[in-house]
Amino acid sequence: MTIDVNPSIELELDDDLEVLKLTGLNEDGKIVIGQLKDWKGKDIKTVTNRIVETTEQLGYLKGNKQIVVSTTLKEKNKELDKNLKEEIKEISKQDNVSETRMKVIRATKGDRKEAREQGISTGKYLEKKLNEDKEKVKVNKREPAPAPYKKSRKTLLFRKRRA
Repeated sequence: MTIDVNPSIELELDDDLEVLKLTGLNEDGKIVIGQLKDWKGKDIKTVTNRIVETTEQLGYLKGNKQIVVSTTLKEKNKELDKNLKEEIKEISKQDNVSETRMKVIRATKGDRKEAREQGISTGKYLEKKLNEDKEKVKVNKREPAPAPYKKSRKTLLFRKRRA
């Protein structure tokens, strides 16, 4: 899971959603992690709360900033995915987070790999990708001239599937 404001931080979690590792993905992320104490083995809510508090104390959440949380599961696990979603929902209700805009993005292993290759967090990679896709849509948004009206007959073919 990654958390992005400007500090970008990756949290590696175990199946019980306890934090195994924190990685600062940029200089600001490293500064925030340097301020955190006693996080290893703590639950995701506790550590995320500390990250947000520290981010606020260091002045990164000033103005109308948004927290972007991206999640990537290494292996498909419906139970873990469900638990992670519930924890993130609970995190969004915490006092220090509920006042801030928060966006949660689900990522694939491929997205995470691409982000690492570009040297950015998964959340920033997905936002960048989303913005690029929006720009493509805007560029190609021109409507073609309407075709002259022709009455046509459509035929649907159904094929039998072989077992």
